[in-house]
Amino acid sequence: MKKIILLAAAAFMITTGVNAQETTFGAKAGFTSGNAKVDVGSASVSSSESGFFVGLVVDIPVSEGFHVQPEALYTNIDDTSFLQIPVLAKYLIGETGLNLQAGPQFNLVLEETADDFSSLSVGLTGGVGFDFTEKFFAEAHYNVQLTNSFTGSEDITSKIDFFNIGVGYRF
Repeated sequence: MKKIILLAAAAFMITTGVNAQETTFGAKAGFTSGNAKVDVGSASVSSSESGFFVGLVVDIPVSEGFHVQPEALYTNIDDTSFLQIPVLAKYLIGETGLNLQAGPQFNLVLEETADDFSSLSVGLTGGVGFDFTEKFFAEAHYNVQLTNSFTGSEDITSKIDFFNIGVGYRF
């Protein structure tokens, strides 16, 4: 886990140095919903739970209409904690305040995991954001887990998809 946090911190520092004058830092929080699905052969079981997230955001302008937005979010769903690390490409739609976002997301379960289960998963995130002002914004993201969390030898697939919606403030 320490390696993941150090890797995330290094990514923040490296990308921040790219355009330090215009880079902004912020915080965001909101509602999250997790949909867990387990497939065993032809049988499938799913469950949805909701919770909250809170975290830090860095907005790095690459060009006038394109930004990179790494985030580090503490997420809690039904007494299970996660560290979500999305690294999003952000396309600004003119000067409307609207933007589209997409990129990879790394999810780390912060609790002890059962045998034959990985605590780290990789997913693909897409979403939309709206800047009310230069400081206040709202975003909604959906993350689809691409990797299987089950590492055992049986034919089992275990994945969790996340939906996050929240508001934020840039410092």
